[in-house]
Amino acid sequence: MSKQDEKELDNQLRIYPNPAIDDLNIQVQGRNGARGHLLIFNNGGILVRQKRCSDVGQAMISLEGLSAGHYIIVVEMENNEHFTKGFEIVK
Repeated sequence: MSKQDEKELDNQLRIYPNPAIDDLNIQVQGRNGARGHLLIFNNGGILVRQKRCSDVGQAMISLEGLSAGHYIIVVEMENNEHFTKGFEIVK
């Protein structure tokens, strides 16, 4: 997959609010009803939260217990598509 293809896929991922405090809302355009996993990695690349999701078109994940800082969310679809975006947690 080219860098342009990856960028177009990542543009289909919307997360809000950013910066976030307690919860992060996730929307993947055109993927309503699709199953997948939500993975959150800290700035050091360590997986700090994961959630199996029955609808990645419209999902939410709790940020409770995570420290303030920069994180990356990866949405892994069952069809092997991946969407990635950075976000910040503030306390």
